[in-house]
Amino acid sequence: MTDPFTPRPLFRTIPHPRRACNNQIFLRKHQDYNKLPENSQKIHKKLNQPQRFGVETKKTVNRPGNIKKWDSVAWFEELEKRRGQEEAKIVRKMEQWATGGPFQFRWSSRRKDDRATFWMFLTSEPPCRLLGFRLDGKIEIRFGDLMKFRPFNEEGFRRSLTDRLNRIAGINLSEALKLTGYPSVPISAIKDEGDATSFFETIEWCIKEIKEAKID
Repeated sequence: MTDPFTPRPLFRTIPHPRRACNNQIFLRKHQDYNKLPENSQKIHKKLNQPQRFGVETKKTVNRPGNIKKWDSVAWFEELEKRRGQEEAKIVRKMEQWATGGPFQFRWSSRRKDDRATFWMFLTSEPPCRLLGFRLDGKIEIRFGDLMKFRPFNEEGFRRSLTDRLNRIAGINLSEALKLTGYPSVPISAIKDEGDATSFFETIEWCIKEIKEAKID
């Protein structure tokens, strides 16, 4: 049994905020670092190392193949490799159709995942990003961008666009869909000639409405 009158050691070897505070008190009183027990000296050194706040050093890991700069040739080659010739042919047809209209084309600048995208912009000021064809075989409908342009700033017009798209057999956008986001439909939904024509006509309708709203 421990003698209750035996003085307890001032320091212990387990680092603890309260015990570390005892170290500081001892030093302020005695100003003699060498009188601290060896383990307490180590704790004191660790607790009093200079610290740098607000600077974080991260190790950069370069993984070959994760970064790729896309252009038309590279993107279509990758789409054909991932999704097959049929879907690549559908998107090429869409590109050929759009080339004669008021469109610009861009590609995801540095991505090599399934969402690397071939963007179709309506030439306007500012440009309106209408559609995105992705390497995962999806067409992204850009309601979030379209709603910035009259008359599609009104939900009723965006709902009309949804209704027109839903007339295509392979497209089924939910009525509960939020018309402020970026839903997607399969590229394969417009593989038939008739469905592709309906899709083209729907995009042409969008362009016509935007142009007429600008004139007004």
